[in-house]
Amino acid sequence: MDYSCPLAFQVEREQAESSPRMMPETGNIRGSFASLFSWIETFHTLDDALKYEDLMEQDFLFDVLHQIDSRPLWTEPVSCAKDSASQVHNSSTLTVQLLTCYMDCLNQAVLLPMIDVSALVNYSADLQASQQEMRKILLLVLGLVIQSDRKDDFIAVMETLPGEVKEDIMESYKELSAQLVRLDTLDDSTALQRCCSDRLACFKRGSQALREKLYLESVLLSAQTASSTGPDLLKSLRPPEGLVDFHGYQLLLGSANQQAASLAAQLDDRAAEAAQLADRLRQKKEKTKRLKAQLKNLSCSDKATKLKDLQDENERLKESLGNTEELQAEVVSLRQKLAEFEFFKARVQELRSENGQLLDERQQAEQRLAAMRSQAEAAAERLADCQQRCEELAGQRDAAAEKSTATARRLAAENRQLREALDALGGADAAAAATAAAAAAASAAGDADGTAGPSLAAELATAARIRDLEAEVDRLRAAVASAAPESSTKSNEDGALLEAAERALEEAGRRAERLLAERTAAESMAADVKRKLSAVLEERAKAETAAAAELAAAREATANSERRAAESERRLQQLLAERAETAAEAAATAAAEAETEVVLQASQELAKHLARLSGNNRTLRLSCDKLKAELERLAGVELEVLKLRSDREADGRLLRRLETENRQLKRALDSNNSAAATAATAAAAAACLPLTSKPASATSKSASATLKSASATSKVASTTSKPVLVAARNGTRMPAG
Repeated sequence: MDYSCPLAFQVEREQAESSPRMMPETGNIRGSFASLFSWIETFHTLDDALKYEDLMEQDFLFDVLHQIDSRPLWTEPVSCAKDSASQVHNSSTLTVQLLTCYMDCLNQAVLLPMIDVSALVNYSADLQASQQEMRKILLLVLGLVIQSDRKDDFIAVMETLPGEVKEDIMESYKELSAQLVRLDTLDDSTALQRCCSDRLACFKRGSQALREKLYLESVLLSAQTASSTGPDLLKSLRPPEGLVDFHGYQLLLGSANQQAASLAAQLDDRAAEAAQLADRLRQKKEKTKRLKAQLKNLSCSDKATKLKDLQDENERLKESLGNTEELQAEVVSLRQKLAEFEFFKARVQELRSENGQLLDERQQAEQRLAAMRSQAEAAAERLADCQQRCEELAGQRDAAAEKSTATARRLAAENRQLREALDALGGADAAAAATAAAAAAASAAGDADGTAGPSLAAELATAARIRDLEAEVDRLRAAVASAAPESSTKSNEDGALLEAAERALEEAGRRAERLLAERTAAESMAADVKRKLSAVLEERAKAETAAAAELAAAREATANSERRAAESERRLQQLLAERAETAAEAAATAAAEAETEVVLQASQELAKHLARLSGNNRTLRLSCDKLKAELERLAGVELEVLKLRSDREADGRLLRRLETENRQLKRALDSNNSAAATAATAAAAAACLPLTSKPASATSKSASATLKSASATSKVASTTSKPVLVAARNGTRMPAG
């Protein structure tokens, strides 16, 4: 049928234009649908804002689909769908186009609940239900956008939206991805593909039935309007192709009622199948309880007790194995300590050899120190000899000085005697006496100095005195010669005095000669003494210098020897300390060796015990293998339980889906019943209209064809409902590619 410009839609459009409906505002949109609506609004290129009724009454979504997939549509939409039938036509066409694109282009099966077209187009009465159905369509469009070739451009547009809107869109796409299954990843995708195709065919037939129902309701409404306004309006309206009189509309309404009855039968069949699934679910629950009871009994059996004992024995073996590993680690550490002890032992031998060398060096240093000390003692003895020789020479000098002093004293005594003898000579003798006194004083001064010089001064004074005496004698002789005529008596006395003076003078000359000889001998002796003293002093200086050098060298050698001896003693103390430590370590090593022997014996015993335990372990392993087989069997039972649980959950989901479809079918049945009642009322109202037989026969033929198509539709729906249920029960959902 052509729904582009039907007869009855003119009246409906005129009524809609004369009394506009209360359309929902965009501000009432809430939840994730609001985010999807904000996103779909980005495809709107006109100046005016996009409204929710534009999605229903315009072909905006078809333009969006054409932007995503430029292939031509299989069924052209109605560009301006103001009536419900046109909106059903556009919605069903868009849904079929989307699902076919998923199936053919993306090779994916969509497991979302099928769209309720009746609730979708009834947005004036229930906006929230209509938005829920429209959200499914927008989800399908979003999936195509994300998987299209131009997805980068579309995602770039999405990035311009607010953050909350983008988050809602991502959550919506995750929800869609969970309902997409790739057919190429399944081992047997034919059943699921056939199920989806049957499901889409049922949706097409249901949508077509809904369109026919809405169309017949609009026709009856137009007939009632025409009967009330007059027959002139019916003449002015152009009837659609295939519909000649009102009986045809009644027959079409009857076929719609029959199709509704077939849908009710399908609903009953599905309810019966749901009851069967509930029985199967109850049986599986009972089987699960029984398996759980068996599993509980098995866990409390003797095998479980034996398994526990074996586990305890295994724990004990693990502890023994851990102790063995600890003992082996201790043995390894003791071996390391033994190697360290051998190293320290070799080190002690090396230190002992070094200590022997140091002791030899110390003995050599002590010998050199003793030789230096003997040399120092010899030098000290030579120094003492030199000092003794010097003292002897000093004694000889003192003796010579004393001898000179005695001679001076003797000469002084003789001078006193001469002075006394010459006192009679007068004042001339006073000068001689003074000279003699000066000579005596000089001799006394020389004696006071204690050197060889005073004897020489005394001798010089004696010589001077002798010369004075000779001069005095000559003067006296001259005086005697000049005074001879004056007095002979006096000359006699002077002659006696002169003779006495001459005798004294001669004696003094002899004494002077004797003194000069003694002086010469004393001077030669003094020169010899001086030479000997200078030689002795030189030898003494040389000896003192050599002794000082030897003493300094001896002191330095002694200091070096003492330092080396101190260092040797310190090293010896260190070696003794190291020796003590080595001895302690040797004792510890000996104890460790003894402990190692004990540990080795214990290890041997433990090895024997481990051999016994290995035999027991093999036995336990065999038992464990048996228990593992039993546990694997129990695991299989648990897997079966889990599988039953998953089957139960799948049955529950299927049951919920069937309940949903049951409610949808009930709503469709109620709407069909109300449509049938309305059609019956319209038929009763239009019974007075004149009818011709030939159009009636044509109408009856079309009605019989409609009934045949309705029966075929019910048969196909009944045959395709079971594969749908089986595929929904056994199908595996996988994420979208």
